[in-house]
Amino acid sequence: MVSDLLALEERLETRLEQKLEQTLERKLEQKLEQKLEQKLEQKLEQKLDARFTTHQEEMRRHFNVVAERVEGYMKLVAEVNAHHAVVLDDHESRLKTLEQDR
Repeated sequence: MVSDLLALEERLETRLEQKLEQTLERKLEQKLEQKLEQKLEQKLEQKLDARFTTHQEEMRRHFNVVAERVEGYMKLVAEVNAHHAVVLDDHESRLKTLEQDR
């Protein structure tokens, strides 16, 4: 009878130890997974931030180059327009002179 109780107690202890070990392993795995996910998210966020910063700088430089070109073209158009205005005024003066001479 005592031996049966001792055997039962030993089996219960073994089962309890196994359950405790399984529970601890599960909890530890969950914690490790959470930590790993957090670390991976942080690394990914840092890499994305760095990439966005790089692309922002490239876009800004590209936009500045395009803006300078557009500004140059606008100046050229303004100069051509001014020249044409002078030429048209000259033609208009000649036409008026010709009309008055008739």
